[in-house]
Amino acid sequence: MFTDTQLAVVRFCAEECERQHSGPTSVSWMVNAYNYAATELAPLLAGGGKLELDHLRTLARLIEPVVNARGFRITPVRFGDGSVLSNHHQIERQLEALLAVQDSVGPGAFYQEYEEIHPCADGNGREGAILFNLLGGTLDQPVVPPPFNRGGAPYQSAFGAVES
Repeated sequence: MFTDTQLAVVRFCAEECERQHSGPTSVSWMVNAYNYAATELAPLLAGGGKLELDHLRTLARLIEPVVNARGFRITPVRFGDGSVLSNHHQIERQLEALLAVQDSVGPGAFYQEYEEIHPCADGNGREGAILFNLLGGTLDQPVVPPPFNRGGAPYQSAFGAVES
């Protein structure tokens, strides 16, 4: 009925949605986004192509069809720790800079920078997890991205300070 790979992907998506507290409906949305990554983006990268801004927008819309229907967020975001990220006027520029170096950074660094940019109104962790596995070549046997620390000293990435 289902292959081991399909079951691993569904299990991964369910666990990721549970970690993100996004609810049961989001599991099917994440599976759809994962399928897009596997059937469209993985072959693109395997053929020497590059991820583009529209690919990230498509993943965002698949992951949260209502909340991300208009694309990237246009307001600041407040995190659970009370900190506020006000880069909403710079999201596309920051993502373009990240996409420009996608071949020269590993999946962990790409994931961390993507999460720091936090481009979506919702679903950043789920999209980041898909991107981590896509770039790491682990879509068939997905792994949880490594944790990183947002707190403490101001975040400094390989791409420069995240402006607020």
